[in-house]
Amino acid sequence: TMHRTLVHPGTSSREIEEFLQPVVEMAKLENDLEFVVFFDEVNTSSCLGLFKEIIMDKMLKGKQLPENIFFVAAINPYLDGLNQTDLCENQETAITMKTGQHVYFVHKLPFVMETIRWKYKALESRDELDAYIRQKLKLQEKAIARSTGEENFTTVAKGLFVDMLMTA
Repeated sequence: TMHRTLVHPGTSSREIEEFLQPVVEMAKLENDLEFVVFFDEVNTSSCLGLFKEIIMDKMLKGKQLPENIFFVAAINPYLDGLNQTDLCENQETAITMKTGQHVYFVHKLPFVMETIRWKYKALESRDELDAYIRQKLKLQEKAIARSTGEENFTTVAKGLFVDMLMTA
C-alpha cells in the first residue's frame, strides 16, 4: 500500500509521527504486505533529523520500524553558494526561494542522506527512463554488496521494481 504526505516548512515532528503511526501499526499486523511511504518535499521542513532517523536508520523515536515499510522522499534543489543577503531569510542553511506567490525554505540534506540521493534529469523516452533506473539500481546493488558482503537484489526483484516505478 502507498502512503503519501506533503512536507512543508510548518510540518512538525509530531505531525510526521502521527502520519506514520497508523502505517506502522498496519505494517505490524500485515507483515506479508509491503508498504511504501512517500515524503514529498522533505528538505523544506526543519525536521531533517527525524527524516534521517526514519529513512536511513529505519527507526522512529528510537524504536525499530517494521521491515516491510519502504521509504521514498522527494527533495527540492539546494542552491549552495548563493548570495545569502539576496535570498536568505533564515540565518543557517535554508534559502528562501520565491516562486510566484509561494515562499519556502530549502535546507541542505544531512551528509548521510546525500549518499542515497538520486538526481534525475529530463529523459526523452520510456526506454531511456528504464535504462536510467536499471543503472541506478545496479549502483545500489554494488553499494549493498560492498557494505553487507552479499548480493541483496535479485534480477527478478530489479525488474519488478523498475516496472513499479515505471507505472507509478
